[in-house]
Amino acid sequence: MRELYEIPDRDRVCRAFAFAASQTWGEIRDFPELEEGSITDYRLLQLKRMCPEEITIIKFNKPKEAHTGADWEWWFGTDHEWFGMRVQAKRLDVPALEYSHLDHTIGKSGILQVDRLIADAAQRNLYAMYCFYNYWSPSDALPLWPCGTFAKREELWGASVADAEIVRDRIRTKSKKLGDIGPVSFPLMCLACCRGHAGGASDAPLPHRARGIAGVLSRRRDVPPLVPHPPWYATQAQSGKNLDLPAGVADLDGILIVEERPAIYEERQSREPRRPA
Repeated sequence: MRELYEIPDRDRVCRAFAFAASQTWGEIRDFPELEEGSITDYRLLQLKRMCPEEITIIKFNKPKEAHTGADWEWWFGTDHEWFGMRVQAKRLDVPALEYSHLDHTIGKSGILQVDRLIADAAQRNLYAMYCFYNYWSPSDALPLWPCGTFAKREELWGASVADAEIVRDRIRTKSKKLGDIGPVSFPLMCLACCRGHAGGASDAPLPHRARGIAGVLSRRRDVPPLVPHPPWYATQAQSGKNLDLPAGVADLDGILIVEERPAIYEERQSREPRRPA
């Protein structure tokens, strides 16, 4: 297994996701009153600063979750392959070691947030996922480390991901403890870093890595396919255009677009002065 310092510079998206997770771990430890929305905003801005050419954040500033079960829509891609997901964030209640708000309902509708998340994602052929923000003390029982690519570091659990349908099964049995959710979770960084579940290719591109982890999380084969480009509202908003967002998108907080662009790394390397022999 590799240590994080062994991540090559060309994989700086992976490095950024790992760093974001470790920062979240420390912030929840030091500021346990932080809410999911604030943590998400901090983390996305941090990712953007670390990877300005690869990452685009489109924030809508719309009333939150009026009609949708998700916070954000995320897209991982290259110039011709993309994998999309709807993401709902939840924070661990540290004293209780429980995700207390997993069974949240939308407004006065009585509809479980997780049901709307899954339905909206399915309607758009997107993967439905939870992103958890975590911290627990060293004396607490830790989830087993699931990553076969990188060595275990507890702070990398600062942000973890899990399949929404499996989380819904836990909600139905009122199983919201870390001990219930942790075993079906992976560190967030695996979406950007781990190639072992992406068809076995050591050079698997970013959307294949993200989809591979989704397949492991879901414990089933019918995860959405890769598509040639993100939806029109993402690409147009990315270009700075104002547009009327479709129903089911306007109520999101925004869209995160992560594009793997090897040419940027190669150009950057060519500009760096050569070290004397």
